[in-house]
Amino acid sequence: MPKDKGGLGLRNLRRWNNIVALKLIWSLFFRAGSLWVGWIRRKYLLRSSFWSVSVKPTQSWAFRKLLKLRQWAASFFHVIVGNGHKTKFWFDPWTKHGPLLQFLSTRGPSQLAIPLQATLVEAYSNGAWAMDAPRSEAALQLAITLTSVQLSSAHDELKWNAGEITLSSFVSKQIWSLEFWETQSVTWDKTIWFKSHVPKHAFLSWELMLDRCPTRTDVFAV
Repeated sequence: MPKDKGGLGLRNLRRWNNIVALKLIWSLFFRAGSLWVGWIRRKYLLRSSFWSVSVKPTQSWAFRKLLKLRQWAASFFHVIVGNGHKTKFWFDPWTKHGPLLQFLSTRGPSQLAIPLQATLVEAYSNGAWAMDAPRSEAALQLAITLTSVQLSSAHDELKWNAGEITLSSFVSKQIWSLEFWETQSVTWDKTIWFKSHVPKHAFLSWELMLDRCPTRTDVFAV
């Protein structure tokens, strides 16, 4: 937990490592001029998107690790739907439900009669979505969502969001802070962690404040 939230300000290294890996995923979509991005796209993503490519032993260890973070990474991406030519119906995060193959499971393509590799434009006909009637609660939710989504003549546009805020760049600190945005700040952090504090005294004071706030010990656990 951050110090202003009542913690010690120590970072979970596994969480931080995932955030650093998330920046590589962000680069794949927003840093087209990068040599690394160009190499990855040519080697692994020439015929499929990042969201749909399968994990294979022939891929590099680092790239396989990025693929394992796709479900989490998808929560930060959102496609502003345009003509639907470049957006995959089942794999890309173009609805509030995230990638639809995860939302409806692998049975989704057969239930809705939309091919697995279909783009949005291929699933859209005569101003409406060409899919079978919903046969599950999740499919019904999707059908309701799609009533407000229509294709246009504009190009599809990918956005990078942190919470409800659209960002123009990747800032690791902002992603890290998302986990604590809804946590209430404490009023005594500056009293303990002031400039030139004695570490031992500050730590003992911090423990004392936790003892005085028994209802929040689960939040401050380290």
